Amino acid sequence: MASVAIHSSYVADLDLLLQRTDDEAAKLIGPWLQRLASALDEGHCCVECADELPVVFAGGPGAFTPLVHDGSRLYFARHWQEESTVASRLLALAKRNVAIPANAEKLLAGYFPEGENGQKQAAHKALSSALTVIAGGPGTGKTTTVMRLLAVLLASAPAALKVCLAAPTGKAAQRMSESVRLNKNKLDDLFVRDAIPETALTLHRLLGYNPDTGRVRNDAANPLDLDLLVVDEASMIDLGLMARLLAALPAHARLILLGDPDQLPSVDAGSVFSDLCALSTGPVASRVVRLRYSHRFGCDSGIGELARSVNAGDVPAMQEVLAKGYPDLEWRESWCEQELSERACAGYAAYRNAVLRRAPVAEVFAAFNDFRLLCCRREGARGVAKLNSLVQQTLFGRSGEWFAGRPVMVTCNDYNLQLFNGDIGIVLEGPDGLMVWFESEGGSYRSLHPSRIPSHETAFALTVHKSQGSEFSEVLLVLPEEVGQGEARNLVYTALTRARQKTALWAQGNVLAAAVSAHGGRLSGLGSKLQGLQAKPA
Repeated sequence: MASVAIHSSYVADLDLLLQRTDDEAAKLIGPWLQRLASALDEGHCCVECADELPVVFAGGPGAFTPLVHDGSRLYFARHWQEESTVASRLLALAKRNVAIPANAEKLLAGYFPEGENGQKQAAHKALSSALTVIAGGPGTGKTTTVMRLLAVLLASAPAALKVCLAAPTGKAAQRMSESVRLNKNKLDDLFVRDAIPETALTLHRLLGYNPDTGRVRNDAANPLDLDLLVVDEASMIDLGLMARLLAALPAHARLILLGDPDQLPSVDAGSVFSDLCALSTGPVASRVVRLRYSHRFGCDSGIGELARSVNAGDVPAMQEVLAKGYPDLEWRESWCEQELSERACAGYAAYRNAVLRRAPVAEVFAAFNDFRLLCCRREGARGVAKLNSLVQQTLFGRSGEWFAGRPVMVTCNDYNLQLFNGDIGIVLEGPDGLMVWFESEGGSYRSLHPSRIPSHETAFALTVHKSQGSEFSEVLLVLPEEVGQGEARNLVYTALTRARQKTALWAQGNVLAAAVSAHGGRLSGLGSKLQGLQAKPA
């Protein structure tokens, strides 16, 4: 499902086609191929194109051509088809009403007292529709809302419902599982508790993705065996994966999407979740509920105030927040390498102590997850590679690959070992020597010998993209010396909101202002397709 493979495949096919056509047509289409391939690498689904292109290359919607010219937008055919699939299936879900059970209103009143800041509204919409989109920032109660909603649905359903929980990445699925276990235990109804699964699957695992063939087990011809699917961190789902997921839903199933549309979008092309949340009219827009009240970041929270000003692109308001001296915010504009290293090591001090005194594995993981150093880039003086090396040397005095206390992040999927891109393990000393420990389902841990670990890298510092789906007590965000491509307000917002208690922001004022001023949106035709489809007569 990697977008790079898709892009290179398209470009290779089109290069062959270019070689077989006349020079004039090749000169016309060549620059557009380059623009489109570059745009896809930046996460856009299409490019704006008002030129008349040779029909052998670019036909209209539904044409069997390598490119599709749909209005003013130019697509590779696959992405146009995926976008069309997502639009039509989401619209069908949004239009499919579900009868509300007679006792549902009474159950809603019990699980959702008045004044629950939009949570009851979200639950009521989910009761009457096959599609519900619940959008909100950290701490707005998305998971709590879904747990109560599931309790109402399960208690009022005339027959047993098969519920499935999923998330785009292993880390997001793990966090969802932890949150579900915590929240379901607060429910009084034992039948409902037992019916709610405790384990969330990655979407790839849910669909039965085969990395050797690039195919999935479940699709339109072999739909998933479920009645209700709840997907967390939906902003991380790219266009292609969303198309496959929707195609695999059974005709009778309901879908609930949870996410924060203001976070970074998916790594691959598309911004499906934020596109849905941006709709203002129509059946799909009517199924979107925003939870705006943050139970984590109240009116006295510097992190909350800063996140809101960053999200709005309001640089003066952001500067005012930073100048107020909130206890949960730290801002520094200049520093030397040693100062940064010392600050990061102070954040990891409790973790270092836990490793050295050979604390229980759970305690070591808890200490490690109290703090995280985040960067925008992999390379450069303020990039992941440099800062990992710096922190490793300062914290443990080690430059080698394997040593007790080294955190490692897996950078590929290994289905045999059940290790996935983004999973983080910690190297610890034990009776059998050095072993790499990973968190497992149900709050347990498992260990593997270092020689068995697939492609990986040190993980004291992470890119903001890799931190999505995770939360830490404290975050230290280091911005580069200048703003680059893709470094916009959604990146800063995502980093800030990874922290539960404190955020340290080390960034020059002009760099921070430039990042917050940049919107970071993606070009897509999904909203237009939804508007166009809903305007057509049934």
